[in-house]
Amino acid sequence: MQFRFMIAAALLAAAGTGVAVRSQQLVHVSATANDPAHAVVVTLQPGLWRAIPVAVAQGGSYDAWHAWNGVNAGCAAGPGACTQGWMWSYSIRCPGMPEVKVQTVLPGAGVAKYASATEAFASSHEHWFPIETPTPVSFWIGDSVHTDNLGGVSVRLETATPTHPALVASPGSISVLAGGQQVLDIDGGPLRAGHLHLVLGSSSGTNPGFPALHWHLPLNAPDPYLGLTLQSPNSAILVNTLGVLDAQGRSRARFVLPPNQPVEIAGLTLWHATITLAPFGISGISAATRLDLVR
Repeated sequence: MQFRFMIAAALLAAAGTGVAVRSQQLVHVSATANDPAHAVVVTLQPGLWRAIPVAVAQGGSYDAWHAWNGVNAGCAAGPGACTQGWMWSYSIRCPGMPEVKVQTVLPGAGVAKYASATEAFASSHEHWFPIETPTPVSFWIGDSVHTDNLGGVSVRLETATPTHPALVASPGSISVLAGGQQVLDIDGGPLRAGHLHLVLGSSSGTNPGFPALHWHLPLNAPDPYLGLTLQSPNSAILVNTLGVLDAQGRSRARFVLPPNQPVEIAGLTLWHATITLAPFGISGISAATRLDLVR
């Protein structure tokens, strides 16, 4: 149930100059200089990008940032529960995509705050996002009053292809009278080894689909079949639609239709796409595949 909630939430939910980046680069975001009006801007080439936290000991400029001039408060409740303290968070924006705030959040308590920068960095996590064409990407820390801030965050940007996982479906049709199955082969590439995959579907088409953070899901919603694939993976009909990609980033799911289904559903077209998930967010969305239900 917690996993399904996470997926649903993910689906519902001094400036640098433009420097071309082809494989990797460190980005340092200052809590005193890089507000939304003075973001660090880096032009990224097409690919699947990861922003990986980097500590000072690893070559970064910062471990974390503090919004209260280093004065902690309320830290007795435990790690991350300070009312004032060190944080690891930043915002990222690509043109034409919604802004995303990368942060560690305590349930019901907002951004986690720690007694030390080291503790805050230990809570950090990487962020994945796709770039389709050369694109300026902005990084900043969005504190409205930053004159009393300390520190910042550092991330290493790395890329690898393919940008999107592949989903190959065969055969393209199933008889509602004879029954049968469509095999759905998922290939996310070695970069996504160990990531979760979830195959979703729609009976109402692929256009316009809807945005999912930096990604686009090519399935229309609201749609009853989308709800079924989201809420009931790994059922008798939806076999291994929720699973883990192997060391090569591959997996196989199946749509299984029992025989002697109502002839009224002949002519229905189902569409499927797969989402892959890293520990802290979407790492890819495939193109949609088609399945025709015929007599």
